[in-house]
Amino acid sequence: MYKRQPLHPQIPTDVAFAEKILEYIPENDIHLGRVVFHGRRGAEKADILRHCTLAIQNPRGSGEAFPGSVLECLSLGLPVVGSAAYGMWDFMRFFPELQIYSPRDIPERISYLLREPERLDFFRERSRQVAQEFIDKSSEIVDLWTQLFLRVAANSTDSMVQRNRPLAGRNRAYFWWQIWRRHWRIILADSPIGDGYRWLRR
Repeated sequence: MYKRQPLHPQIPTDVAFAEKILEYIPENDIHLGRVVFHGRRGAEKADILRHCTLAIQNPRGSGEAFPGSVLECLSLGLPVVGSAAYGMWDFMRFFPELQIYSPRDIPERISYLLREPERLDFFRERSRQVAQEFIDKSSEIVDLWTQLFLRVAANSTDSMVQRNRPLAGRNRAYFWWQIWRRHWRIILADSPIGDGYRWLRR
């Protein structure tokens, strides 16, 4: 959908990607309106989201930095089921119950979310609160980025280093350990170990 003309007659994306989608979604479901592809939308997408119950966002997290689409969903009280990898972590760290480690986890998380109406209401309210916290901090975040860019341009970033947190001794192995410590579930889920675990659960 990004910077491409909608070439496929039924799905607003190029033909190759649309054909891949049609391997999982029958064309009859599209004709009968069971599955709707809205394509690219502007401000009117808020009206579409208000009629939704939940959102499923980037099951593997790849390519995300700070996904604005997740913030849009949360601000409308729409709980998000998604990966906590890459930039998705910024938001999904507030929703450990809705995190997935593999696309195969999606049905279970949806079932968990919809099983009890009170639970869904809880996550709707939490979604709004998390979004509001980010919105309230937006001016502060923009100011910090502005300071960084100005100091980089002036080649005067030394004063921004936090002297009370020296990095001495923190080599590549240290940072790999931090990545493993925080994301070991995601790493294992995408490995042969995760495949074996899911096969045993069948």
